Amino acid sequence: IKSKSLYFLQGLPSVGPSISNTLLEYFGSPENVVLASEEELMEIEGLGAKKARRIRKFLSQKLR
Repeated sequence: IKSKSLYFLQGLPSVGPSISNTLLEYFGSPENVVLASEEELMEIEGLGAKKARRIRKFLSQKLR
C-alpha cells in the first residue's frame, strides 16, 4: 500500500520521491494530502508557496 500511495503522490505537480515520502509521513494518507490546504502543504520541508499553490490548483481543477 505504501508504494502505491507514494506513486499516487508523485503524480502531483512538483512532487518527486523525496517530497512524496515526506507528505505521506506527515499527513498519514494520500487522502489527507489531497484535503490539505495550501498553508498545510507549505509546512512540508522543500515544499514552498509556489509548489503548494501548483498542487492545490491541480487538485481543484474541474474536468470539462
